[in-house]
Amino acid sequence: MILNNLAVGLVAAEAIARSNILQTAMVQAQGLTASIEALLSWIKQAETNLRHMKAISLNKENLEDQLAEFKVRLLGSFFIDDVITVIVKSYGLAWSTTGIQC
Repeated sequence: MILNNLAVGLVAAEAIARSNILQTAMVQAQGLTASIEALLSWIKQAETNLRHMKAISLNKENLEDQLAEFKVRLLGSFFIDDVITVIVKSYGLAWSTTGIQC
Protein backbone atom coordinates (compact mmCIF):
# COMPACT_ATOMS: atom_id res chain seq x y z
CA MET A 1 0.00 0.00 0.00
CA ILE A 2 2.82 2.42 0.85
CA LEU A 3 4.57 1.68 -2.45
CA ASN A 4 1.32 2.26 -4.30
CA ASN A 5 0.84 5.67 -2.60
CA LEU A 6 4.46 6.55 -3.35
CA ALA A 7 4.02 5.63 -7.02
CA VAL A 8 0.84 7.71 -7.25
CA GLY A 9 2.65 10.64 -5.64
CA LEU A 10 5.56 10.37 -8.09
CA VAL A 11 3.19 10.21 -11.06
CA ALA A 12 1.27 13.23 -9.74
CA ALA A 13 4.50 15.20 -9.24
CA GLU A 14 5.64 14.35 -12.77
CA ALA A 15 2.24 15.38 -14.16
CA ILE A 16 2.46 18.73 -12.36
CA ALA A 17 6.00 19.33 -13.63
CA ARG A 18 4.98 18.56 -17.21
CA SER A 19 1.89 20.72 -16.85
CA ASN A 20 4.10 23.64 -15.78
CA ILE A 21 6.38 23.09 -18.78
CA LEU A 22 3.36 22.99 -21.08
CA GLN A 23 1.96 26.19 -19.54
CA THR A 24 5.27 27.97 -20.12
CA ALA A 25 5.36 26.78 -23.73
CA MET A 26 1.80 27.98 -24.29
CA VAL A 27 2.62 31.46 -22.96
CA GLN A 28 5.67 31.65 -25.25
CA ALA A 29 3.59 30.47 -28.20
CA GLN A 30 1.00 33.18 -27.52
CA GLY A 31 3.74 35.81 -27.50
CA LEU A 32 5.14 34.45 -30.74
CA THR A 33 1.68 34.43 -32.31
CA ALA A 34 1.15 38.07 -31.35
CA SER A 35 4.56 38.97 -32.80
CA ILE A 36 3.83 37.18 -36.06
CA GLU A 37 0.43 38.86 -36.34
CA ALA A 38 2.07 42.26 -35.81
CA LEU A 39 4.66 41.43 -38.46
CA LEU A 40 1.98 40.34 -40.95
CA SER A 41 0.07 43.54 -40.32
CA TRP A 42 3.22 45.57 -40.92
CA ILE A 43 3.96 43.66 -44.13
CA LYS A 44 0.43 44.26 -45.47
CA GLN A 45 0.71 47.97 -44.69
CA ALA A 46 4.18 48.14 -46.27
CA GLU A 47 2.88 46.44 -49.43
CA THR A 48 0.00 48.91 -49.63
CA ASN A 49 2.35 51.84 -49.14
CA LEU A 50 4.75 50.55 -51.79
CA ARG A 51 1.91 50.12 -54.30
CA HIS A 52 1.02 53.80 -53.86
CA MET A 53 4.54 55.10 -54.42
CA LYS A 54 5.65 56.83 -57.61
CA ALA A 55 8.09 55.31 -60.09
CA ILE A 56 11.76 55.73 -59.19
CA SER A 57 13.35 58.87 -60.59
CA LEU A 58 16.78 58.97 -62.20
CA ASN A 59 17.29 62.55 -61.01
CA LYS A 60 19.48 62.61 -57.87
CA GLU A 61 17.42 65.24 -56.02
CA ASN A 62 14.16 63.45 -56.77
CA LEU A 63 15.75 60.13 -55.83
CA GLU A 64 16.75 61.49 -52.40
CA ASP A 65 13.19 62.75 -51.85
CA GLN A 66 11.80 59.39 -52.89
CA LEU A 67 14.18 57.58 -50.53
CA ALA A 68 12.97 59.77 -47.67
CA GLU A 69 9.35 59.06 -48.66
CA PHE A 70 10.14 55.35 -48.86
CA LYS A 71 11.57 55.35 -45.34
CA VAL A 72 8.52 57.12 -43.95
CA ARG A 73 5.99 55.01 -45.85
CA LEU A 74 7.67 51.67 -45.35
CA LEU A 75 9.12 52.01 -41.89
CA GLY A 76 6.78 54.51 -40.28
CA SER A 77 7.01 54.19 -36.52
CA PHE A 78 7.30 50.41 -36.63
CA PHE A 79 10.71 48.89 -37.22
CA ILE A 80 11.25 45.38 -38.52
CA ASP A 81 14.20 44.85 -36.16
CA ASP A 82 11.80 45.26 -33.23
CA VAL A 83 9.55 42.51 -34.57
CA ILE A 84 12.45 40.19 -35.29
CA THR A 85 13.83 40.79 -31.80
CA VAL A 86 10.51 39.82 -30.19
CA ILE A 87 10.19 36.69 -32.32
CA VAL A 88 13.77 35.58 -31.81
CA LYS A 89 13.63 36.19 -28.05
CA SER A 90 10.55 33.97 -27.95
CA TYR A 91 12.88 31.15 -28.94
CA GLY A 92 15.57 32.15 -26.46
CA LEU A 93 17.99 33.35 -29.16
CA ALA A 94 19.76 36.68 -29.65
CA TRP A 95 19.33 39.11 -32.54
CA SER A 96 21.69 41.71 -33.90
CA THR A 97 22.16 43.42 -37.23
CA THR A 98 24.57 40.62 -38.15
CA GLY A 99 21.93 37.94 -37.69
CA ILE A 100 20.69 35.41 -35.18
CA GLN A 101 22.96 33.83 -32.61
CA CYS A 102 22.13 30.76 -30.57
